[in-house]
Amino acid sequence: MEFSIYKYLKKHPLQFKLIKVWVKLNLPIPGIMKRQLANEIHTEMIVRLMDSTINEGSLTLDRALQIHYELGKELGNQVNDFLSVNPKSATDLSRIIDFLHDLLNIKGKKVIINSEKEAISHWTKCSLYKQLYSNKNGHYYCHLYQEIYKGVLFSINPKAKANNLDKTRSQGCDYCELKTWIGDQRYN
Repeated sequence: MEFSIYKYLKKHPLQFKLIKVWVKLNLPIPGIMKRQLANEIHTEMIVRLMDSTINEGSLTLDRALQIHYELGKELGNQVNDFLSVNPKSATDLSRIIDFLHDLLNIKGKKVIINSEKEAISHWTKCSLYKQLYSNKNGHYYCHLYQEIYKGVLFSINPKAKANNLDKTRSQGCDYCELKTWIGDQRYN
């Protein structure tokens, strides 16, 4: 998958350079661009899930997670090109989840740990959590996005990892806990 804005920007290097500076300065992403990127991601998520269901006759959770991980791997180079992250820094790599959360209007970030090898943050404001929490399987939406994040990380640095989501607003917790690390240490 290639974002339409990415295709456009590859043909217009000066504009691409300006957007990269904009993002690096942590300026807000224009609303129309956020909606376009979020819509393209969601459309691709749905199309791939439907394709798997139709072609394979059913869809298991493991298969859905795998599909989203593969999607993340495909998006990795584009995301890295937009964000220019240092692949050896967990702090820098965690900017990817900041970017994805911004697309979804997830806010209220509290940094717990921020180092080269490990970044942990808690997120408290999500406009979808009540809707997701009210559906007994709604929290899997968050897991699908986390698999995209894991795939993006892998494509940028195969030693970079992210946690499975044990604490999310969609599961009734006070915050979502996101962990990014480099190396062999294990988180659940």
